[in-house]
Amino acid sequence: MADRRVPACAILETGANVNTKYEHGNSALLEAAAWDRTEIVKYLVEARAGNFNSTNGEGVTELVNAAAGGHTNVALYLAKVCGADVNATDRDGDTALLKAAGLVHLAVVRYLVAECGDDVNAADDMGITALMKTATKEHLDIVRYLTREGGANVDATDYYGSYEDSC
Repeated sequence: MADRRVPACAILETGANVNTKYEHGNSALLEAAAWDRTEIVKYLVEARAGNFNSTNGEGVTELVNAAAGGHTNVALYLAKVCGADVNATDRDGDTALLKAAGLVHLAVVRYLVAECGDDVNAADDMGITALMKTATKEHLDIVRYLTREGGANVDATDYYGSYEDSC
């Protein structure tokens, strides 16, 4: 019978360091989260047994990477099983929710708000909220969710005092 292990996992079994960071400061776990490789994420988590809020050179965590890609299963696993910080921000102040909303990933937005209790009115370093990011993309389904079920503040403005200029 052929060995069906994922090649990356086989490499780790030879003693490779699971925490090694590569180009742009990404670890194997950050890459696996970004590419929606749930089984590899699970394997790396078991091998790592440590910090699930590590960042790359841009301050991006594994959870933010998964949310930005719309990878609900990976995001769920990292947040619920690993206890990844849903409020962790990258260097621009974006949380997983802000990334998911800005890149119009409704399933991830719903999960982060409903299951993780993420703050729908949290803003990035410019004062831009998830609702502002989503409204500019014209995705009514996410706008409706954030306002009706999430309780997003429709009157919020960015740090310059204007909604339009922030978009």
